[in-house]
Amino acid sequence: MTKKIFPTLFGLIFFAAGFGIFIWMGVRPVMDWHGMQNWDETTAQLTAAKLTSSTDSEGGTTYSVDASYQYSYGGKRYSGDRVAVFEGGDNIGSFQQDLGGKLERAYEQNEPVPVYVNPSNPGEAILNREMRWGMLGFVSVFGLVFCGVGGGFIYFIWRGSSRRKAAESDPAFKDKPWLANDKWQSPTVLSDAKFGMKMMWVFAVIWNALTCYLPFIAYQEVVEKHNNAVLIALIFNIVGLGLIYAAIKATREWRRFGIAPLTLDPFPAAIGGHAGGYVDVKLPYDPSTRFEMTLTNIAGSYSRSGSERRYRESAKWQDSLYAHTEPGPQGTRVFFQFNIPAGLNESDAENLTSMHEERHIWRLGLHADLPGADFMRQYDIPVYDTEHKSSRSLPDRELGMMQAKNAEILQTAIKETVPLRFGAAGAELFYPAGRNIGLGLSLIVIGLIFAGSGVFALMQAASYFLGGIFILVGSLIVIGGFYTFGNSLLVMTDGVYLKTVRSVFGVPVKRRQLRKDLITDIVKHSSFQSQQGTKITMSYEIRAIGNQGEKLTIAEGLKGASKADVAIKYIAQQLNL
Repeated sequence: MTKKIFPTLFGLIFFAAGFGIFIWMGVRPVMDWHGMQNWDETTAQLTAAKLTSSTDSEGGTTYSVDASYQYSYGGKRYSGDRVAVFEGGDNIGSFQQDLGGKLERAYEQNEPVPVYVNPSNPGEAILNREMRWGMLGFVSVFGLVFCGVGGGFIYFIWRGSSRRKAAESDPAFKDKPWLANDKWQSPTVLSDAKFGMKMMWVFAVIWNALTCYLPFIAYQEVVEKHNNAVLIALIFNIVGLGLIYAAIKATREWRRFGIAPLTLDPFPAAIGGHAGGYVDVKLPYDPSTRFEMTLTNIAGSYSRSGSERRYRESAKWQDSLYAHTEPGPQGTRVFFQFNIPAGLNESDAENLTSMHEERHIWRLGLHADLPGADFMRQYDIPVYDTEHKSSRSLPDRELGMMQAKNAEILQTAIKETVPLRFGAAGAELFYPAGRNIGLGLSLIVIGLIFAGSGVFALMQAASYFLGGIFILVGSLIVIGGFYTFGNSLLVMTDGVYLKTVRSVFGVPVKRRQLRKDLITDIVKHSSFQSQQGTKITMSYEIRAIGNQGEKLTIAEGLKGASKADVAIKYIAQQLNL
């Protein structure tokens, strides 16, 4: 309890500060603005007017307008100094500079200016009663973000359950460390789909709230100042629309398929044994529906880049299979069983608390392509080196059917993935250009967007440094995209040597060879990882290893350890290695 007092006070400070900012700088100006619409307009004579600016240590400039004036109302003389609805200085748009310049000119030329007077209290007046929607969005979101950070911090501090406390303190649980995680109290494990859907909405709302004022600023800059370079900022609003679309898609998926609980058998899953069980999906049973499952061993850690603290995940092992399905109590029951190699790390039940820690996670993914919303679930499951290595209750018939089905699918997939052909010297493998067309084109499009933004900044704003950086980064990405899209690999043997030729758009750029009698091993190696959210996809390549440690890549783009293992046997047989 005492350990939580200081963090709770810290969170309360953030929450109180955010709430105060939201009320004082968001709600109060709106109420003032609404009341000012009924104030009477008259004229005032300026007694002082000045636009001031200040520059912070990072080069940002803040502007503010100070003015005092006198006016007559109801036969009496009054003075005032309120200039605008939002008081104080800021650098949101050009409002302060425009108004300050206008008032300075009127003061120097001794010209009267419009003033709005409160008929109920004539001593209260204002020179400009316009609502600055961009400013309102900025200060309101700023306050709400502080509230969210403080409230979220307090929630995560106090969300621990009494069961977790017992698991941490009771010596009886030392042999069952997975019980320290509230989600691993029984063989039934739930995914984070509902939580992820909610967080996606929270993130989409916060992102759009933080960027909602940008179109107002862009409109003012383009229409009034013809500053077209500011349109680059609208990219943030496009991203915001994409986030809303993703949140809607996740909501449709959740409403269609529901909880989809996972039941593990054995529980926990066993290193050097099996990770198996079944998932009950709220989906009418269709034997033609193919459910793909992926099990990944992940190492998560924090790193620091300057003042920024980042969490990173890296896959250490991954395997995929197609599950066996039967009619189930909710519609479809999906059976699976993975073989886990010995020597991998056990799961960590607790979250990271230190920069120097590394958390080990076992993540099970389930996916099926369906009309409308695809089915996708991810589960973080307990995997430990226990004495119970195999299933106790899963039906042998279903598991046997699944294994036979996967063996057939793997053999077919290997023949499609490892392109065998016969040339003048016999069997050879040829991986053509364009096999990574999706990734290559994505990189090209991203690079062109970066480079185009740089050209736009260079031409419209004469920003040579920023434009040059964007053009350089974009050009490098485009080059990488063309290489990814256009490279090919030829693997062949003349009976004595195993040879490879790497080409780009048909032009050889790298040739290598290795004597077949000096090959000591053929191994799989994780060559590439991509991550989308919490889903990590590993690609394996096959390497021939020489007696001096030489490495010759002879296959690539294999998804899953089982597929890579089958590919090793297939390639060795076809090339007589």
